[in-house]
Amino acid sequence: MGIALAAEFAYVRLAFPGRSAQTAMLLGAVAAMQGSAVVLQRSAAARLRFGLAQPVAAGAGLSAGVLAHAAFGGGWQLDCCLVAATFPAVAVRRFGPAFSVLGLMGWAGFYITTILQPPLSDLPFLLSAYVVSGVCSGVLALAFFRHRPRASLRHALRAWQAQAAAVFRSAELLMDEPGARRRRVLASRHGQLAHIALVIDGWLADPEADPDGSAVLVRHRLIDSQSAIDTIVASVRSLTGAGRDPSAEDPGVRAAAGILRCLTHSDHHGARRGALRLLDRLPRHEDARSALRRLSTAVIALADAEADGAGALQEAAEAARFTPVVTVAVSGALPGAAGLAAEVPPRGAGLLDRCGMKPLSLPVRQAVQATVAMAIAAALGRLVSPAQSYWSLIAVFIVFLGPVTREELAVKGRDRLVGTLLGVAVAVPVDDLVRGEPGAVIAVVLVSCLLGHYLASLSYTFMAFFITVCVFQLYASMHQYETGMLLTRLTETALGAVVAVTVAALVLPVSARDTAHLARRRFLRSIGQLLDDIGTSAAREQHDEARLRMRLRVADEHARQLTAAARPLAQLPWTPANRKRIRTGLDRHASLSSRLRGLTVSVRRGPEAMSKESTAVIRHLAHIAHSLAEPHPAHGLTEAPVLTGEPNPATHHLHQVAELLHVAVEDPR
Repeated sequence: MGIALAAEFAYVRLAFPGRSAQTAMLLGAVAAMQGSAVVLQRSAAARLRFGLAQPVAAGAGLSAGVLAHAAFGGGWQLDCCLVAATFPAVAVRRFGPAFSVLGLMGWAGFYITTILQPPLSDLPFLLSAYVVSGVCSGVLALAFFRHRPRASLRHALRAWQAQAAAVFRSAELLMDEPGARRRRVLASRHGQLAHIALVIDGWLADPEADPDGSAVLVRHRLIDSQSAIDTIVASVRSLTGAGRDPSAEDPGVRAAAGILRCLTHSDHHGARRGALRLLDRLPRHEDARSALRRLSTAVIALADAEADGAGALQEAAEAARFTPVVTVAVSGALPGAAGLAAEVPPRGAGLLDRCGMKPLSLPVRQAVQATVAMAIAAALGRLVSPAQSYWSLIAVFIVFLGPVTREELAVKGRDRLVGTLLGVAVAVPVDDLVRGEPGAVIAVVLVSCLLGHYLASLSYTFMAFFITVCVFQLYASMHQYETGMLLTRLTETALGAVVAVTVAALVLPVSARDTAHLARRRFLRSIGQLLDDIGTSAAREQHDEARLRMRLRVADEHARQLTAAARPLAQLPWTPANRKRIRTGLDRHASLSSRLRGLTVSVRRGPEAMSKESTAVIRHLAHIAHSLAEPHPAHGLTEAPVLTGEPNPATHHLHQVAELLHVAVEDPR
């Protein structure tokens, strides 16, 4: 964006001497911000095609806007043309993410004309500004931002190590001073570790990231490490649970804290020695020490998994072929809930069936919603402020950009309103500091865009906040700031957000609850398939290590999709009791994934510990999972057979899985 600003300034000075470069710089900045998506194309050819398509899409929207302004002026007719342009700009998303950006650029080109209202004679000049910005984005993407899967995989593996160290540090702090806040921090960091594991699995699916064919071995080692960390975290949580306060004077607790300190510094050999010493000190059959015993055993398993040359894993990896489970974008992002929502029929779809209409695809449904919302916002926005009604229109379009369910739209609309309100409060003092100095204005704009995009993954509130600060600098530099302007912008933004959320809730809405129910059934079905394969392995009928690990990753990915689909339900403020139920359910499903990892790894480490009774229990639990995965689960599911004999890690995880699945039977949410 900074290079585009400089290029636009130089271009205007050379090609149009004496003319202000402000308009060209504005267009170039907007085009560069949107066109930065060129770096998300995987190949150089795709980047070249996308770079060439950018000015074409933006120029088409700009040309249509200028021609509409020349024909109708700046009244309500121009708003009607913008409303009509909304449908194709959104519907084009059906062709893929790149077309989603191109549709946005085309719509933004039309939208800018409603603000600038340029004469027809300026059209060649404005189009050339888009071309300059497109060239800058394309050259930068091809020269400096090449797609390097191997480097991305290395970064993801380093992120895993760093996050694991953060988990161990949180566990150590929780051991030192138990408390609800530190338990939440540990749970959050542990959940992020599971997310990073799936990102690594996604990069392993790229042949360029794994030229030596070690993807299966990396997956096996990562699952072993993750299973050991799961057990360590569960043991620490057990030691510091409600009503328990591990004394710092207890030798076992001090030793456990020292082991965690070694793991924080990636000293796996030191942690292994400490775990062996702790096991020697612990009484073999004392129940009070079972958590410390499990922690020590898991630390030894983690050190073994991190060591090079794990023979059994190496043999299993060499005899298997890597099966991809999850796709990862060039940015490292995992898919959201859009894929699931596309399979969920919208509420009210039965009316379309009765009218003989075919079901609408997700992009077309969103295009209908956005167009209806845009028409309503255009009419109401002119009642609030005829001169600044375009703020309600941009609010509608942006709120519909990304979310797919009505609850997701409600969360984004809330975030945009809150971010705009905070940005309005900060924009005035920032302008007092800048005082219209061109260099300072450009610096504020660039820093605001940097921070807005960087923090957007945490909350869209940050993006709305920094963009508001940026837009105020635009108004001030164009000498269009006046008393009450910011209040009008806030009112128009609130109007657009409310209209978008209302339309999404009434016009062909897709419910996040329906999407979460579908995600939960998929998760339970994958659990049933995994347990079927574990039962086969335990019965010694067939032992396919790679297949078990692949099934496990499928279950992990479906658990992540469930969390992504249900998260908006836990973020809405008007259902506090419901939010607590949803968070409890998601925590239970995360625990189920963790216990399944432990069970899968235990089958390989000690298949002889799986008795006929254990095999019967596994098959019974698989039946329960398959039943719960049905739209209408069967009633009267019986308890699993009771396990007898000497306890071992496999039966411990099996007990936990059985308990969690039976809770799901009693409380299916």
